[in-house]
Amino acid sequence: APTLAGGARDLRPPIARLRLEVELADLPEDSRTAMVSDLEQMENIVNQFLSYARHSHEEQELVNLGEAVQNAMSNARLANTAPPFRRPRDVFIVAPPRERSRAVQNLFTNAMRYGRSEDGILRLHITTGLTDNGKNAMLTVGDEGAGLPEDQRERVMRPFERGESARSGVTGTGLGLAIVDRIVRRSSGSVQLDSMDPHGLLVRVGFPAADPAALKAKEEKRAREQEKLEKKMLKEFQKNQPAAPADHVDEDPKA
Repeated sequence: APTLAGGARDLRPPIARLRLEVELADLPEDSRTAMVSDLEQMENIVNQFLSYARHSHEEQELVNLGEAVQNAMSNARLANTAPPFRRPRDVFIVAPPRERSRAVQNLFTNAMRYGRSEDGILRLHITTGLTDNGKNAMLTVGDEGAGLPEDQRERVMRPFERGESARSGVTGTGLGLAIVDRIVRRSSGSVQLDSMDPHGLLVRVGFPAADPAALKAKEEKRAREQEKLEKKMLKEFQKNQPAAPADHVDEDPKA
């Protein structure tokens, strides 16, 4: 992974220079557009490499999963997708915010690339909710595309692997779902691939559910314990300090 990340970073400057030269070159408009598109695709591949290789040191935070999905849909211009996403009551998880955003965005990108119906329209079925008596939070993203054969589902979760027949002919790195899986597992979650009825791919992403009230109480308890420990350490420190010497007063020889 470090070698992959280093190689990907080294590609960024020459890609940027090539794009600048193409923009400034005296080229027919259709040729310029095609070359810029190719360079954008190369840049996207580099970014995918970096996303997969990157080990996040970001702190985990309380995240409203439904709100995160709505923001990701807006960023991907999927706000008016049909059928519409109806967010249920708030569902919370604990995850690094940037990584969580990247995972959800990759799910939508994967659907936009591979999940369109035969008429070319993207129909997404997106839900969030709680399962297992509230113990787990679930995000599902289903499309009405060709779907993915069962014998290829485990394979596409591995880095640089893509499905065959039903998902061929589309550009990509084979890292989209692998990135999702890696990010989700870092937050103690899981990713499962299934089929939509009558056709299409259904991605189920599960996380341990979080209770904001319980987390707040836990943080307050931790703060009280930390304060108690600091007071105890201060008291021990003061106790172990040598006593200050008494001031010496010379006797008056005339007394």
